[in-house]
Amino acid sequence: MFFIEDVMVSEGLKTLRFGCDLEKCKGLCCVDGDLGGPVTSEEEDWIVSNKDLYFSELNEEAKKVVEEEGLIYKEDGGSYTPLVEEAGACVYLAEDKDGIQKCIFERLYFEGKIDFRKPLSCHLFPLLVSENAFSTVLSFEKRATCNGCFNKDQPLMVEFEKDALTRQFGEAWVKKLYDALGVTASCLPNQ
Repeated sequence: MFFIEDVMVSEGLKTLRFGCDLEKCKGLCCVDGDLGGPVTSEEEDWIVSNKDLYFSELNEEAKKVVEEEGLIYKEDGGSYTPLVEEAGACVYLAEDKDGIQKCIFERLYFEGKIDFRKPLSCHLFPLLVSENAFSTVLSFEKRATCNGCFNKDQPLMVEFEKDALTRQFGEAWVKKLYDALGVTASCLPNQ
């Protein structure tokens, strides 16, 4: 582990290469899991307050879950996106014409219909941000569904996750991270 300001960063992020390939995985990271994506209180407020902007985009099964269980799932003091079924898909997914599961928030955001991209935890994944008794921790999770995305032909994970890291920590922090890793920020792809 090494520090950038008060954030403890996993050593693996110095060399880990990653590039999401939705054509291969079909969005499975948002389908397999025992909890939905963690949401902040601000994100929860947006999701609850703006239901009329996106509810019609949900599939019928997701609409039923939301009507019965709510727009946010609560467990152990945390707030999460609900799942269609236990260890199933996030209710905020929609399958496109190519069979790829995509976040309805992100689709509507890029269509210019809403100003909320998607929960930050979802944008960051497979990066994880957590808190311990001493600092914020930036680490990563390797899921089997993403195996083909971790390989030497991909950019550094922190390069691929530039936009999400900037949302989480700000441009100045990301620049310090890139400086520490010897990454040239101007050549980075936007996610």
